[in-house]
Formats: sequence, C-alpha cells, structure tokens
Amino acid sequence: GEFARDVSRIGRALLLLIEDLALWARLRAGTRALAVHPAAAVTAAAVALHRTLAGPASLVLVVAVPEGLRVGTDLVLAQTLVRNLLANALKFARSQVELRAECTAEGVRFSVRNDGAPLPPEVAARFTANLDEPLSATGGLGLRLCREICQALGTRLEAVSVAGGGTEFAFTLREAAAGEKSLHPF
Repeated sequence: GEFARDVSRIGRALLLLIEDLALWARLRAGTRALAVHPAAAVTAAAVALHRTLAGPASLVLVVAVPEGLRVGTDLVLAQTLVRNLLANALKFARSQVELRAECTAEGVRFSVRNDGAPLPPEVAARFTANLDEPLSATGGLGLRLCREICQALGTRLEAVSVAGGGTEFAFTLREAAAGEKSLHPF
C-alpha cells in the first residue's frame, strides 16, 4: 500500500513537472488566452489537488475565496501560479496554509501563507533583487516559473516574512467589472 502511494505521488509530481515545462514553453512563445473568470476558478483545481496532500501530512488548508469576485486573466496561467505557490507553502508549513482572495484598490489579491519558517535570508535577498533560485535536482523551477507567469499576467509576485513565522506570497489580478464577459485584451 505504501509503495503504491509513493508511486502515485511521484507519478503526479512528474506529470505536474511536465505540465509546468509545457507551460513554460507557452510563456516563451508569448501566447495567452485572456478572459473573465470567477476568482474561485483560479483556485479550485489547486485546492482540490493539494487538499488530498495536506491531510496525510496533518496540515490544515484554509481557503477564503469570496463568491462573486471575478478576474480578467489567462486561467491556465493563473491556476498554475496558485498550484505552485500552494505546493511550496505546503512543503514548508508546520501546521497550516492559507489561500485567500480579496478585493483591493489594485484588483483581486491572491495570497498563499504558511506558518513554517520564514524565507531564509539568502533566498529573500535573491527574491528582493529579482534573482531566481539556482536550478538543482531538487528544485528551483517553481519560483522561477511563478515569476514568469506573473510577468505574462502583468502582475508582480510579492513575498513577505510573516510575524510569528511563515511566509506569504501574493499577486494581484485585474478585477473584472460586474457583468463583464468580453475577451478583449487586459
């Protein structure tokens, strides 16, 4: 049983890595599919995937995405961004990860916060200097991909250490007006 779970987990991780690489190629080609979507559509797939991973690790995944929030975005890019941020947050959390969406003056702000250790100073310094993590056999692609997705979506990835422990990553998407359905460029 444990072997089957490990094979399933590794297979899922490899599939997600292949999806990320294909998405990265799409980003490099400069193609985007912009439309109006509910904010919940941006988060739902990642929440469904990571809820199954959080439970066995005894982590609580708190989701607060109000009904009625709508954003103008490329749905696949935004979903991949949330999926990668949630995966990182769960990897470093002690007991809880929060995913929130809220309306601000700038648009709809999505944030992913964990209660683990804050960003190591060297990682925070590279992030602040807009430098990517070095690629290694164990990682480095996720945050780099998140930055490129944010660039393609016309937003910026923010990272802050949380008082009392943990890290929060956030990005803001354009809020779509009530009744807006147009596919015009954002």
